[in-house]
Amino acid sequence: MKKLLYTFVCVFMLILMLVSFSSAASYKTGKYRVSAGAVSVLDSASLMAQKTGEVAKNTYIEITEIKGSFGYCEMKDTGISGWVFLSELTYVSAKAESKVTGLKITSKPKTTVYIEDEDTLDITGLKVSAVYSDGTTKQITGYEVYCPSFSTHGKKTVTVRYLPDGSSTAVTASFTVTVNKVPLKSISVSSKPNKTVYKENEALDLTGLVLTATYTDGRAKKSFTLNQILKDPDFTITTCHNEKQGTKLKAGTHTINIRYKYSDIKTSFTVSVSERKITSLTIKTMPDSLTVYYNTLVPTLDGMVLTAKYDNGETEEISARKCEIICTPSDFVIGDGNKVKVKYEGLSVTVTLRYSPLEADGLTLSLPPVLTFIKGEEIDLSSMKVYLKYNSGKTEEITDYKVSEIDNLTTGVQNVVVSYKEFSEVFSVFVTAVYSKGDVSGDGLIKSEDARTILRAAVGLTSLEGKRFTAGDIDRDNKITSADARLALRAAVGLENFFKKK
Repeated sequence: MKKLLYTFVCVFMLILMLVSFSSAASYKTGKYRVSAGAVSVLDSASLMAQKTGEVAKNTYIEITEIKGSFGYCEMKDTGISGWVFLSELTYVSAKAESKVTGLKITSKPKTTVYIEDEDTLDITGLKVSAVYSDGTTKQITGYEVYCPSFSTHGKKTVTVRYLPDGSSTAVTASFTVTVNKVPLKSISVSSKPNKTVYKENEALDLTGLVLTATYTDGRAKKSFTLNQILKDPDFTITTCHNEKQGTKLKAGTHTINIRYKYSDIKTSFTVSVSERKITSLTIKTMPDSLTVYYNTLVPTLDGMVLTAKYDNGETEEISARKCEIICTPSDFVIGDGNKVKVKYEGLSVTVTLRYSPLEADGLTLSLPPVLTFIKGEEIDLSSMKVYLKYNSGKTEEITDYKVSEIDNLTTGVQNVVVSYKEFSEVFSVFVTAVYSKGDVSGDGLIKSEDARTILRAAVGLTSLEGKRFTAGDIDRDNKITSADARLALRAAVGLENFFKKK
């Protein structure tokens, strides 16, 4: 029985192989379509092979190798590869699998001429076909149309974009439309502004202005109010001094030019501006001082402010320095009652001043920045300045003053008297014995240890601050250097004496 069964299986396999080999003669590599239901993908060309995947019905696959009734396929987009039964596939020609390679405009829209800023693209009548790799074409839908702005005139290129099914690369085609200028003939001022005559510095006001545009294509005239003109970017208003609505006007005749859309479509009108005239002049703020002094040529009247009023309703604050000051100082008399006239644009006000002799009344000192000294250090007051002050408030620097003696070996506060003629002024200096020159340890002596500390500070191995820094800075150059250490060492061995009385 077993022998009979074995014989049957062998005969059956032989029949299958004969059928497969006989059928294989009709198979060839190339493009196939899955004609049955989903077809299994096997790991080998054998009836005993294992299933590794599946290909759906109507899927196109490429068979690259034939083994009997099996074909090998590799689909890179899905990652599936293996053997399939060719009997479940239908061989197809390359024509059936042709790919979209481009687009073709087979019929332009009915409307291809438009008017600038008035029309929008109308694609009625547009027909688009896909161009395939085998040379055939097919009308399609589902494309996108990209149109440039019609805000300017000229030729415009409209682009059609199409993304074929299953592709990540779009194909495009284009066609051209014409955008013509608005058929404007002219613009004119049909109503001038309510105000055309101004005073200087009054604001330009175009309220009431109306423009009328006429056209060449028979359409009705169109009027534009001021609000429409100001809001419409197609209008450009220019003037001789770049004035705009609300800008203050200078005296003279001003031409207002208005252009609409194109440089040759324009109109203009004029407004006149007369010079403003002052109507009154008053004193707002009196001068800082109502006293002038002997030898004054013309008072400056510092701090004085006037208020000028004009016939255009404006007011303006005027400094006395902008005015003409009229007086005769040689006629001034000592005391009150001296008149000074302040004139501006034909009007004037009068100020009464007191005349006084110019007299010195004291000293003013500009002291040195450092008034604390170390015992034995030279008292340096060379940067001090001395001024003789006058009753007018002015000062004059003097150099022939005298300074009282200062004892640089006596510690504590010392008053210093600066005198010039019958005037004098006092200030104080302080002389300290702690941390005197070279004595960075503060023990009252200059020793080799002090020189060593200064040298270490000079090379960055330690730091000296405050009074110790002042003591270490022997040459007073505001830094610690090896030169300071050298001076300290010389003082320690008796070759230098920093405590000489000056």
